[in-house]
Amino acid sequence: KIREVTLGATAAEGGTRGSAVTVGGENTLPFLQFEGHIPHRPVVAVEISDQKPDDWSPILLGAWGDATNDVAAWAAKAEALGADLIALSLDSAHPERGNTKAAQARATVRQVLKATTLPLIIYGPGQAEKDNEVLVAAAEEAAGERVALGNCEDKNYRTIVAAALANDQLVIASTPIDVNLAKQL
Repeated sequence: KIREVTLGATAAEGGTRGSAVTVGGENTLPFLQFEGHIPHRPVVAVEISDQKPDDWSPILLGAWGDATNDVAAWAAKAEALGADLIALSLDSAHPERGNTKAAQARATVRQVLKATTLPLIIYGPGQAEKDNEVLVAAAEEAAGERVALGNCEDKNYRTIVAAALANDQLVIASTPIDVNLAKQL
């Protein structure tokens, strides 16, 4: 059985999200209800970035319009279009794409939390040192909102997990395809 996880904390739970989203709980493959139990409907997370993508097709950029210029406007537009979750990518913290610091990550998370009432998934830039820096700041800024922080890997999980536990957050763990490494993490 897949573990159930609830993202987002409503006002009744001490957060500011308009709703919480529960995923998981299945004991069968997706869409095979006749073989098992699927307790929650599939949800859609719209990924937004803290900087305008420079490698997207003009068609895709045109579909989002000017929203890609402002992370808060982008989050609000994703909510208006029916997203269940926002997946915020802190791309600008990557050393080769801006190398922004924890203060900028904190400000970005604050803007997105104000712009939308949807639960958040927050991704770091994918480098262990920068992930530690920006995801800890994101966890602190979103304290009590029950966001998911990712990705935790064998090189950086201790710092991110500690920040998540201290601020009532969730983590997204990742390992290479190896059962023993997955068990260890």
